Amino acid sequence: MFGDLPFSSYEYVEEDHEADMRRIADDPATQEWWTHTDPCQVRIAEERVPRARWQPVVEVWHLA
Repeated sequence: MFGDLPFSSYEYVEEDHEADMRRIADDPATQEWWTHTDPCQVRIAEERVPRARWQPVVEVWHLA
């Protein structure tokens, strides 16, 4: 739990996560979008996976 820090998650349902992430990262529109959204990304103090861009968190509730 990280206090009142908002975060989001997604469920991946395909076969090759690494390849899909590379394809997304290579997309010029995505790269442009990241120039706007990266300043909003704040690293949490508790790194469960050292130096990982995204950290796993415990699900507190699930909206279906």
